[in-house]
Amino acid sequence: MGGKLNSSFTDASTNWVGNFLDDEVDGRFTPAEGRQYLQNLSDQAVGTGRFRYANFTQMVMSADMNQQDARAYVNNYTDAVSLDMYWYTIPFCSNVPFRQNYILPITQENCRTASSYGTTMKALRQQDATDGKLQAPWQFVELLNGGPGEGPFTANVSADQLKGAVMASVINEARGIVYFNQSLSGPCQGGSLIRQAQTTSGFCGADQVRAASEVNNQIKSLAPVLNTQSYQYSFGSGLDTMLKSYNGDAYVFAMIDGKSSPGSRTFRLPSEFSASSVEVVGENRSIPVSGGVFTDGFANESSYHIYRVKL
Repeated sequence: MGGKLNSSFTDASTNWVGNFLDDEVDGRFTPAEGRQYLQNLSDQAVGTGRFRYANFTQMVMSADMNQQDARAYVNNYTDAVSLDMYWYTIPFCSNVPFRQNYILPITQENCRTASSYGTTMKALRQQDATDGKLQAPWQFVELLNGGPGEGPFTANVSADQLKGAVMASVINEARGIVYFNQSLSGPCQGGSLIRQAQTTSGFCGADQVRAASEVNNQIKSLAPVLNTQSYQYSFGSGLDTMLKSYNGDAYVFAMIDGKSSPGSRTFRLPSEFSASSVEVVGENRSIPVSGGVFTDGFANESSYHIYRVKL
């Protein structure tokens, strides 16, 4: 995806599947200039057979940008769209006073949590839906940190936080995950973190790269489930969930929401379900169901569970 890797690439190259129009145009141009610039790039990609993709800054989900411009950026030029906001590792969540300026509220108490990545995806989908046509929303997640090179350094994302950010995005209908593969600040820096983890023994970002591989493999193994239509259903308070059905089983992807703290959660299954237990996928355990209800724990804000329920 992007430009030609070398002179051997042609429009018929089967490994060249998408056109990357540009990155963060909304932060580098005036709205009028940025829209015209993207229109020109989008027009050049028409008829190539490749999908068009662009990434934006968090401004497209912010009330600070004129909403007509924000929605035009998201809707008018692409087939797949993302934005980057690295909640775990940039200073924003620690700012005093804290300024809530997003179209979907994020509180300072729960700002630096996986739920904020889910809210980001929800906000992007809300902007995308305003023209009545849906495209593929993608999510950026930092492999180590998203802080600027000039500082200040805030933190590196932990392995569990990285996996939670990815799953919160998937639960909120992300159709793709893009990893920020650089670290420009802090004690562990690099311009190609995945490659460094592969080639450098004891690399300081190895745990995070390994976590990305683990959650990627988990998502791949569940691709037949994830590629089905989701159902609208509320399992209970304090939860962020996604419900799927595949091959005679229901699947419930679950995390805590962005308004509460870790701990125990109670799930009420749809009345059509008659299962006496649920399997916790990948955790080698099951939970009994009584009266259509089961309970499970979420030890941390980034914890997630996937339940399989026989139909």
